[in-house]
Amino acid sequence: MIVIMPDFDGLPINAQRPRWPLIVIVIGCLVLIWLLKFPGVVLASFILLSSYLLIHFTPDEKETAALRSSITLSMEDIQDVLDQYHDFLHGQSTETIADRTLYRPALADLDCQEEAIERFHYLVNTSDRFTSRMHARLERNLNITQLEKLLQIADARAAELEESWLAARKAARRLSE
Repeated sequence: MIVIMPDFDGLPINAQRPRWPLIVIVIGCLVLIWLLKFPGVVLASFILLSSYLLIHFTPDEKETAALRSSITLSMEDIQDVLDQYHDFLHGQSTETIADRTLYRPALADLDCQEEAIERFHYLVNTSDRFTSRMHARLERNLNITQLEKLLQIADARAAELEESWLAARKAARRLSE
Protein backbone atom coordinates (compact mmCIF):
# COMPACT_ATOMS: atom_id res chain seq x y z
CA MET A 1 0.00 0.00 0.00
CA ILE A 2 1.45 3.34 -1.06
CA VAL A 3 0.59 6.38 1.02
CA ILE A 4 0.55 9.74 -0.72
CA MET A 5 1.44 12.60 1.60
CA PRO A 6 -0.38 15.89 1.15
CA ASP A 7 2.98 17.71 1.20
CA PHE A 8 2.26 21.39 0.82
CA ASP A 9 -1.54 21.39 1.04
CA GLY A 10 -2.79 24.31 3.09
CA LEU A 11 0.28 26.47 2.53
CA PRO A 12 -0.43 29.53 0.42
CA ILE A 13 1.90 30.19 -2.49
CA ASN A 14 1.96 33.90 -1.76
CA ALA A 15 3.38 34.41 1.72
CA GLN A 16 2.80 38.14 2.09
CA ARG A 17 1.40 39.60 5.26
CA PRO A 18 -2.19 40.84 5.21
CA ARG A 19 -2.56 44.52 4.38
CA TRP A 20 -5.68 45.27 6.41
CA PRO A 21 -3.81 46.13 9.66
CA LEU A 22 -1.76 48.72 7.80
CA ILE A 23 -4.90 50.21 6.24
CA VAL A 24 -6.58 50.43 9.67
CA ILE A 25 -3.51 52.18 11.14
CA VAL A 26 -3.36 54.72 8.30
CA ILE A 27 -7.10 55.46 8.57
CA GLY A 28 -6.75 55.86 12.35
CA CYS A 29 -3.86 58.28 11.85
CA LEU A 30 -5.86 60.31 9.33
CA VAL A 31 -8.75 60.53 11.81
CA LEU A 32 -6.31 61.71 14.52
CA ILE A 33 -4.93 64.40 12.21
CA TRP A 34 -8.43 65.51 11.22
CA LEU A 35 -9.68 65.69 14.83
CA LEU A 36 -6.60 67.01 16.66
CA LYS A 37 -4.79 68.98 13.92
CA PHE A 38 -1.14 69.55 15.01
CA PRO A 39 -1.17 67.18 18.04
CA GLY A 40 -2.80 64.63 15.72
CA VAL A 41 0.12 64.99 13.29
CA VAL A 42 2.59 64.36 16.12
CA LEU A 43 0.64 61.34 17.39
CA ALA A 44 0.10 59.98 13.87
CA SER A 45 3.80 60.27 13.01
CA PHE A 46 4.70 58.46 16.25
CA ILE A 47 2.15 55.70 15.52
CA LEU A 48 3.30 55.32 11.90
CA LEU A 49 6.97 55.18 12.90
CA SER A 50 6.24 52.61 15.60
CA SER A 51 4.17 50.53 13.18
CA TYR A 52 6.92 50.61 10.57
CA LEU A 53 9.51 49.48 13.10
CA LEU A 54 7.28 46.68 14.39
CA ILE A 55 6.50 45.41 10.90
CA HIS A 56 10.02 45.50 9.49
CA PHE A 57 12.12 44.68 12.53
CA THR A 58 10.20 41.87 14.14
CA PRO A 59 11.77 39.80 16.90
CA ASP A 60 10.72 36.72 14.94
CA GLU A 61 13.95 36.70 12.93
CA LYS A 62 15.73 34.42 15.38
CA GLU A 63 12.80 32.03 15.47
CA THR A 64 12.50 31.94 11.68
CA ALA A 65 16.25 31.32 11.41
CA ALA A 66 15.95 28.45 13.90
CA LEU A 67 12.97 26.98 12.01
CA ARG A 68 14.80 27.27 8.69
CA SER A 69 17.78 25.55 10.25
CA SER A 70 15.59 22.74 11.56
CA ILE A 71 13.98 22.31 8.15
CA THR A 72 17.44 22.15 6.58
CA LEU A 73 18.44 19.45 9.06
CA SER A 74 15.34 17.43 8.18
CA MET A 75 16.17 17.82 4.50
CA GLU A 76 19.69 16.59 5.26
CA ASP A 77 18.18 13.53 6.97
CA ILE A 78 16.26 12.79 3.78
CA GLN A 79 19.40 13.30 1.72
CA ASP A 80 21.37 10.98 4.01
CA VAL A 81 18.92 8.13 3.38
CA LEU A 82 19.03 8.82 -0.36
CA ASP A 83 22.84 8.80 -0.24
CA GLN A 84 22.81 5.49 1.62
CA TYR A 85 20.55 4.02 -1.04
CA HIS A 86 22.67 5.37 -3.91
CA ASP A 87 25.78 4.03 -2.17
CA PHE A 88 24.02 0.67 -1.88
CA LEU A 89 23.23 0.73 -5.62
CA HIS A 90 26.53 2.07 -6.93
CA GLY A 91 29.09 1.62 -4.14
CA GLN A 92 32.32 -0.18 -5.03
CA SER A 93 33.42 -1.34 -1.58
CA THR A 94 33.38 -5.06 -0.89
CA GLU A 95 30.68 -4.64 1.78
CA THR A 96 28.28 -2.80 -0.53
CA ILE A 97 28.89 -5.19 -3.43
CA ALA A 98 28.24 -8.17 -1.16
CA ASP A 99 25.19 -6.44 0.32
CA ARG A 100 23.82 -5.62 -3.14
CA THR A 101 24.49 -9.01 -4.76
CA LEU A 102 24.34 -11.58 -1.96
CA TYR A 103 22.34 -10.29 0.99
CA ARG A 104 19.80 -7.83 -0.42
CA PRO A 105 19.49 -8.13 -4.22
CA ALA A 106 15.74 -7.46 -4.09
CA LEU A 107 16.40 -3.93 -2.83
CA ALA A 108 18.12 -3.05 -6.11
CA ASP A 109 15.27 -4.53 -8.17
CA LEU A 110 12.84 -1.79 -9.15
CA ASP A 111 10.26 -4.39 -10.19
CA CYS A 112 10.21 -6.17 -6.83
CA GLN A 113 6.67 -6.91 -5.66
CA GLU A 114 7.48 -6.88 -1.93
CA GLU A 115 5.32 -4.16 -0.37
CA ALA A 116 8.04 -2.63 1.84
CA ILE A 117 10.53 -2.44 -1.02
CA GLU A 118 7.94 -1.10 -3.43
CA ARG A 119 6.97 1.60 -0.92
CA PHE A 120 10.61 2.56 -0.40
CA HIS A 121 11.21 2.88 -4.16
CA TYR A 122 8.14 5.10 -4.40
CA LEU A 123 9.43 7.33 -1.59
CA VAL A 124 12.89 7.53 -3.17
CA ASN A 125 11.35 8.65 -6.46
CA THR A 126 9.23 11.32 -4.79
CA SER A 127 11.91 12.52 -2.36
CA ASP A 128 14.03 14.23 -5.02
CA ARG A 129 11.05 16.23 -6.20
CA PHE A 130 10.05 16.90 -2.60
CA THR A 131 13.46 18.31 -1.67
CA SER A 132 13.59 20.59 -4.70
CA ARG A 133 10.09 21.86 -3.92
CA MET A 134 11.04 22.38 -0.29
CA HIS A 135 14.14 24.37 -1.23
CA ALA A 136 12.00 26.53 -3.51
CA ARG A 137 9.56 27.11 -0.64
CA LEU A 138 12.38 28.14 1.69
CA GLU A 139 13.49 30.82 -0.77
CA ARG A 140 10.26 32.71 -0.10
CA ASN A 141 9.52 35.08 2.75
CA LEU A 142 7.54 32.80 5.06
CA ASN A 143 6.04 33.56 8.44
CA ILE A 144 6.51 31.42 11.54
CA THR A 145 3.27 29.47 11.12
CA GLN A 146 4.18 28.50 7.57
CA LEU A 147 7.71 27.51 8.60
CA GLU A 148 6.33 25.37 11.43
CA LYS A 149 4.05 23.62 8.94
CA LEU A 150 7.00 23.03 6.58
CA LEU A 151 9.02 21.65 9.49
CA GLN A 152 6.24 19.22 10.36
CA ILE A 153 6.07 18.10 6.74
CA ALA A 154 9.85 17.71 6.43
CA ASP A 155 10.13 15.83 9.72
CA ALA A 156 7.30 13.49 8.74
CA ARG A 157 8.89 12.87 5.34
CA ALA A 158 12.33 12.22 6.85
CA ALA A 159 10.93 9.81 9.43
CA GLU A 160 8.80 8.01 6.85
CA LEU A 161 11.73 7.62 4.45
CA GLU A 162 14.04 6.39 7.24
CA GLU A 163 11.47 3.85 8.45
CA SER A 164 10.81 2.73 4.90
CA TRP A 165 14.55 2.32 4.24
CA LEU A 166 14.96 0.12 7.29
CA ALA A 167 11.84 -1.92 6.46
CA ALA A 168 12.94 -2.36 2.84
CA ARG A 169 16.41 -3.52 3.92
CA LYS A 170 14.84 -5.99 6.33
CA ALA A 171 12.40 -7.28 3.69
CA ALA A 172 15.16 -7.61 1.09
CA ARG A 173 17.30 -9.56 3.55
CA ARG A 174 14.37 -11.85 4.34
CA LEU A 175 13.76 -12.48 0.62
CA SER A 176 17.39 -13.46 0.00
CA GLU A 177 17.40 -16.14 2.70
